[in-house]
Amino acid sequence: MQDLIQGFFIAFGLIAAIGAQNAFVIKQAIKKEYTFIVCAVCVLCDFIFMSIGVLGVGATLADSALWSKILALGGALFLCYYGICSLKAAFQPHKTLITQKDNTHSSLKHTLIATLSVTLLNPHMYLDTMVLLGSIAVSTDSQIYFLLGCVSASMVWFSVLGFGANALSPYFSSPFAWRLLESFTACVMFGVAISLILFVAGY
Repeated sequence: MQDLIQGFFIAFGLIAAIGAQNAFVIKQAIKKEYTFIVCAVCVLCDFIFMSIGVLGVGATLADSALWSKILALGGALFLCYYGICSLKAAFQPHKTLITQKDNTHSSLKHTLIATLSVTLLNPHMYLDTMVLLGSIAVSTDSQIYFLLGCVSASMVWFSVLGFGANALSPYFSSPFAWRLLESFTACVMFGVAISLILFVAGY
C-alpha cells in the first residue's frame, strides 16, 4: 500500500506540472470537444510508458544491486532538479494556463493527432515515465503496486482536468492556485528524493 501511495503522489506531481498537454486538455474540455477521448488517450499513453519504465527499465535493473543504486541515485538527482524547478515556478505568480474558450471546431482525427502530438513529442514525457519512474521503482517492494499508483494518478488528474474544467477553470486560471500546486509538488519531489538516497545508503 505504501508503494501505491508513493507511486500516486510522485506521478501526480509529474503529471500536474504546467505544460502544453494540460493546457490542451483544458481547452478541449472547455470547448466540449471529445473530452473523454482526449483524456483516455492521455491516460493510455501514460499507462504504456509508465509500464515500460516501471516493469521494463526498473524491473530489469532492479535485479542488479549496483545498477539499482545507480538508477536510484540518478532518480534522486532528477527529483531534486524537478523540486527546484517547482520551487522556482511557485515564485512566479504570472505562470498559469491559458484556458480561454475559442469558437473553432476540430474533427476527431485532427483532435487525436493533436493529442498525440502534445503528448508524444514532449521529451520530458519519456524522461518522466520511463527513466524517472523506472529509477524510483527499483527501491519499492512492489513494482506492480507502484505502477498502479502511477496510473491511478494519471486517471484522477485527467478526469478532474477534463470533466471538471468548466467548473474549475477559475482555479486553473489563478496564479495562486498553481503556486500552491508547485509548492506541493516540490515537497513530494524532495521527499521521494530523500527516500531514494536512504535506499542507496542502505537504510
